[in-house]
Amino acid sequence: MCQVNDMDLKGITREEAVLLLLSLQDQIQLMVHHRRDEYDHVVSGQRGDSFHIKAHFNYDQPNKGEMSFCKGDIFHVIDTLHNGVVGSWQVYRIGRSNQEVQKGIIPNKARAEELATAQFNASKKESLSSESRGSFFRRRRNSHRRSKSLSK
Repeated sequence: MCQVNDMDLKGITREEAVLLLLSLQDQIQLMVHHRRDEYDHVVSGQRGDSFHIKAHFNYDQPNKGEMSFCKGDIFHVIDTLHNGVVGSWQVYRIGRSNQEVQKGIIPNKARAEELATAQFNASKKESLSSESRGSFFRRRRNSHRRSKSLSK
């Protein structure tokens, strides 16, 4: 059990805990229970998180040191505070036989949401642009036909 200012921290990631603690301005009250075996496990493996996620967009131009991925890829997140810094998660890519096949770094949830939104907006803008170009040419073609029929 761990609480910060009467807020239960059960189930949050290391990254979320750090962001919460950094956001607190005034006096902070911590209530923690010492569990030596869990602490030793986190320290020995330098891990504190373990959950699975599924990518909902393509990431084919990663920042230096990050891995690219495709929509539908599954990852086992092992560290949401990679190298003690907020912004990237350490993961294993899960292969077809549910085996961890590749270890790497991907954007954290907040960055991934920004990237996915930007990608969605760009594709939406592109589709609207191509629709308007197509409708322009259709309109022009139709008006051309009308002028032919009027001249007859």
